[in-house]
Amino acid sequence: MIRSSDEHTITVNEKVTFSAKEDTSLFTSLREAGIPVPTVCGGRGQCGRCRVKVLAGGGPLTTSEQRHLSEREIAENVRLSCQIRIRGDVEVKVPDELLAGKSYRGKCEQLRDLTHDIKLVRIQLLEPESIDFRAGQYIQLEAPAYGGNPKPVYRTYSMASPPAMTDTIELVIRLAPHGICTTWVHTILKEEGARAHHGDARTA
Repeated sequence: MIRSSDEHTITVNEKVTFSAKEDTSLFTSLREAGIPVPTVCGGRGQCGRCRVKVLAGGGPLTTSEQRHLSEREIAENVRLSCQIRIRGDVEVKVPDELLAGKSYRGKCEQLRDLTHDIKLVRIQLLEPESIDFRAGQYIQLEAPAYGGNPKPVYRTYSMASPPAMTDTIELVIRLAPHGICTTWVHTILKEEGARAHHGDARTA
């Protein structure tokens, strides 16, 4: 692998290796490499969901990590990927399911108000046309650029549909104040199209 002087090597599960630019976050680097680390806040250090195990590199713990991680997690080298800046080679471990995740294209078949700030979103899968998953897994929904949001973002939501429903994904999404994806779902998304990424919600 050829890399420039401002790039470093990221190794994932001793299986996948790629280059990442100096001073980018590990979270962003993993996502750009097609490894969809879970997130609710979009990598801003607020939700604590983007956990990975850092086996080498990573630098010191941040205040946000100390707030979100237990003493046991810290002892086991669990880190928040959004808090790690790439300043050298990094080795990480993530759930194997993240490496096996797939992208799906679908259409928003139904939007239904459950309460004043909660919507049921039903996505009919188009490509591929079916999905296999277990209870407790999630998808990462892509919200496109709109209004004051200059680029697409992904947010993590647990699947509300049963595993037996293989051609449709259902999500229950509450409107979060200033939430980029939830605002898109509640005010812009129509019963037309949406894209999603499938993965597993468990930590490393």
